[in-house]
Amino acid sequence: MFGHILASFTMPLQVANDAWSFLYILPLTFVLAVVYKTTKITVFSWWGLLRESVILTASIVVFMAAVAASLYTFCTLILR
Repeated sequence: MFGHILASFTMPLQVANDAWSFLYILPLTFVLAVVYKTTKITVFSWWGLLRESVILTASIVVFMAAVAASLYTFCTLILR
């Protein structure tokens, strides 16, 4: 059974290249925020970890959206 599990990782997962595929960013940023905040909080509590992780996730997503909008604007002005 272990060999079957390892054999399933030999082919890459097919991910669609459309606008909906950007929704994969949300769970990725949330997991990243949880792992980061787990190592950085001084007093552990589940509610504190959840609150800090949600704040960090929102910060990352908003910053990525701002960078994407500014790059889009920059490229639009340059290619005009």
